[in-house]
Amino acid sequence: MKIHSPISAIGQFFDNSNNDFTAENTQAAIEEAKATAQGLPRWIIICRYNGTVSNGNLIGLDNLLSDKKIVIPVKVSVKEVSWNNNNTNVGMSLLFYKNNLSNLVYTYTATAIDNASGYGFHALATPILLDPGEFIYVKYVKTGGYNTSDLGLMIWGVAR
Repeated sequence: MKIHSPISAIGQFFDNSNNDFTAENTQAAIEEAKATAQGLPRWIIICRYNGTVSNGNLIGLDNLLSDKKIVIPVKVSVKEVSWNNNNTNVGMSLLFYKNNLSNLVYTYTATAIDNASGYGFHALATPILLDPGEFIYVKYVKTGGYNTSDLGLMIWGVAR
C-alpha cells in the first residue's frame, strides 16, 4: 500500500473571483466559510386569528386562547414578520411588546395602498432579542382601509 503525504490546504490556491470570499488559499477559505456561515436554525411562531380583528386586539397563538402572550422557548433574534388575511386594502400597525404591555420594542406598519393584496412581509430594522421564558405581545392597530380578517401572522427569527 502506498501512503501519500497530506497536502496542506494553506498552499492550495483558492479562486475568489466569483464569490464574496476574500481568501486566496483553500485553508483560509475554509476558515472564512466557518466564520461567516449562519449555522443557526431558523425559528418561527405561527399565530392565527379567525374572524375580524378589531382595533386594539391582542394577537396570540390562537384567538380562542385567553392568554395572548407568546412565550419564547429558545434564545432567539426575531428578524422578520409575514402575514396574510382574507381582506384586501388592510391598513394596520402591529405593535410588538416585550414581557409586558408597557415595553413597546417594535412597530410594523402596513398601509392599505401598499398592501392591497391581503398579505405582506417585513424585515425588522432592529431584531428583537429574546431569551427562553421571555414573551411578546402583538397588538393590532387599524390605520386605514379595512380591518384584517382570518389573520395568519408568522414571526420569524434565528436561534442565537
